[in-house]
Amino acid sequence: MKIFTQAVGVLLVATALLLATAMPPATAATTYTPTGGPAASFAATGLSITLVEPEQTITCTKMSLGGSVLSPGTSRAYGADGVSLGSFGTTGCNHHILGPTAVTALTTPTFAVVGDSTGGTWPARMKNVVWAVHWPNCDLYISGVINGRFDPAAHSFLPNTGAVGLTIASTPAPPTGSFCVTFDFQAGDTVALSGSFLSTPPAGSTNLSIANP
Repeated sequence: MKIFTQAVGVLLVATALLLATAMPPATAATTYTPTGGPAASFAATGLSITLVEPEQTITCTKMSLGGSVLSPGTSRAYGADGVSLGSFGTTGCNHHILGPTAVTALTTPTFAVVGDSTGGTWPARMKNVVWAVHWPNCDLYISGVINGRFDPAAHSFLPNTGAVGLTIASTPAPPTGSFCVTFDFQAGDTVALSGSFLSTPPAGSTNLSIANP
């Protein structure tokens, strides 16, 4: 009986080793598929735009970006555009000293998933962001990307904490005007965002969802 038991044990170990060598290791996905739409919208309430080095913050009652899902149901590489966001608007933007603040978009941003889902959320990015910020006697530009995570269940895009990929830009022009000098706004300064963008489709469209491959 002892010899039989040992033989069974050896057989089980050999089988396990054979399966381990026969089965390829799990690999991360390289593509994703957005569905939903055809229209898409991201809107944040109580958004804060913080210019980190000069320690100055712009608060906006609302910021909204709207557009359409690109080729819903079609797989694409991580980082490839999933949503075009050609519509942009803000309400109630303000700086505690400089007062009412005009924030306008100069480009058409896009939204893309950039990696595998973890815990039900996807690493994602708003790309090609260029905002013009205007006060009397101060104009500056903010550009770059907004890195964060997209949660399909909560229908939200949450920017990363701290630096998100935006900076004060040197083009179309560096910060210009006497108040820009007073507050020491400099091209290259880091920009942080605080707030969550809810993904709420307009009437007649369905919620944005993400799947592999």
